[in-house]
Amino acid sequence: MDNKTKRKITRINGEFDVTYIRTYSAALAIAISLTISTLPVYGLEYTFNMFGNANLDETIDEADVGYVQGVIQGTKDETELSDANYDGVVNEDDVAQIKAIIAGEETELTYLDFTGRVVTVKKPVERIVMLGVGEQAEALRILDSMDKVVGVGEHFFNRDYTKALFPEFKDLPNVGTWDNYEAILSQNPDSVVVYSWYNPADSEMENNLPGVTILRFDFYRGGIMLDEMKKFGYILDRREQAQDYIDFFEEYVGGIYERVKDLPEEERPSVYQESATVPYKTFNAEGGATYQIEMAGGQSISSGLTGLATGAVEVDPEWVVSQNPGFIIKMAGWGSSGGGYAEGNSSGLEELRTEIMNREGLKFTDAVVEGKVYVISYDVLYPPCMPASIAYMAKWFHPDLFEDIDPREIHQEYLDKFHENLGWNVYESGVFVYPIIESA
Repeated sequence: MDNKTKRKITRINGEFDVTYIRTYSAALAIAISLTISTLPVYGLEYTFNMFGNANLDETIDEADVGYVQGVIQGTKDETELSDANYDGVVNEDDVAQIKAIIAGEETELTYLDFTGRVVTVKKPVERIVMLGVGEQAEALRILDSMDKVVGVGEHFFNRDYTKALFPEFKDLPNVGTWDNYEAILSQNPDSVVVYSWYNPADSEMENNLPGVTILRFDFYRGGIMLDEMKKFGYILDRREQAQDYIDFFEEYVGGIYERVKDLPEEERPSVYQESATVPYKTFNAEGGATYQIEMAGGQSISSGLTGLATGAVEVDPEWVVSQNPGFIIKMAGWGSSGGGYAEGNSSGLEELRTEIMNREGLKFTDAVVEGKVYVISYDVLYPPCMPASIAYMAKWFHPDLFEDIDPREIHQEYLDKFHENLGWNVYESGVFVYPIIESA
C-alpha cells in the first residue's frame, strides 16, 4: 500500500467493513457529536505566571523593574502581572517587591495557578503535606526539598510507583485523602500540595484548612511543566535547582522538537492515546500524552475534544475507528496494569498490547495492521521525567529522524541528575515501554 492510501473503516449491521481511499483527509466523519476547542500552540515558550513578571517573559529580573516604572510613568501598558504585591495598584511598592524577589528577600509571593486562581504564599515554606500521586513529589526532590514534607496522602502507601520512588515517605504520617482535614491539620502544615483539579471551582480546602496555603500543581501537563517548576522553585527558595531542571528539559525536548517542528501535516502521524484503566478513555489537549505526542512529531486525534478538568474524554469505539489512527499508545501502571519502576518483567504491558491488537474494530486500523501499537508506563509518561517519554514517541513516530537517540539514556540521566539517592539503573530495573526499544 503506498503512503497516500488510507483505510476507511465503517460499521455495517454490526460488522466492520474496510475499504481503501487515497487521501490525507484532515478529519474523517466524526461518529459522535463533540465540541471542538481551540488547540494550544506547542513548543518550549512559556510565561512565568508570577506577579512581578511585568513584561510577561520567563523570569523576574531588572527588565521587570524598568517595565513597572514605565507603567507608573504612563509609557508602558499595565499587564496582568505588573501588580507585583497584588494590592490592586501599580506603584513604587511593586518596584520594591520586584527588587526583593530578585534579591531572594521577599516575604510572600503571589502567582497564578493553572486554573487561573490567584495564590499568595507566605515565606518561608517549611512544612508541607504532599497529596497527589507522585508527580509533585518528583518535583520536590528535584528541588532538593523532600525534608520539608511532614505528611503524605494515601497513594504514597498503596501504589507501586510511589513506594518504589519515594522510600523516604514510608515512615511519614498517612493523612489519607485530600478532604481528611483533621488529619492534615494534625501535621501543622503551612502548605498542602494537590492537583490543580482538586476543588478548583470553589474554596472548600481553603475554608477547611485555615492558615494553610493550598498549592495546586500538576507536574504532568507538558505545556505548563516549566512554568510550574519555576514557580515551585521560587516558592521553595530553590531557584537554581529549578533552572537546572528547565535546562535539562529544554535540551532534550527542544532538541527533539527542532527536528519535527517544520514537518508537513502529512508526515505527522495520527495517534490515538488510551488510558490504562478504561477502554476508549482518551485525552484532549489539556491532559494525557497530548503534549508529548505533538512535541514528538505526531498528531493526537482527540486534541480538540472537550473533556474533564483532567483532560479526560470518553469516546465511542466507532469514532476511534473512523479516525483510523496510524499509531496507538496505550498507557499502563499506577496499580492498574503493570509496568514502571516496580515491575520486573514486561508481561503486563505485553498483555495490554495484545488486547489492543485483538480488539474488535481497532484490529482493522492502520496502527494495528502495521504493528504500530505501543504501551508506555505512567511512571515515565507523566512526571517530570517526561523528556524520556517524548524521546520514546519520537523514535516510534520517526525512526529515521531519531535513530541516534536512546530514550533510556535520557531517562537514566534524569535519574542520575535529580534522583541520585535512588541509585536506579533503568537498564536493569523497571519496565517502561513495550515493545522494548532497541539501543540507538
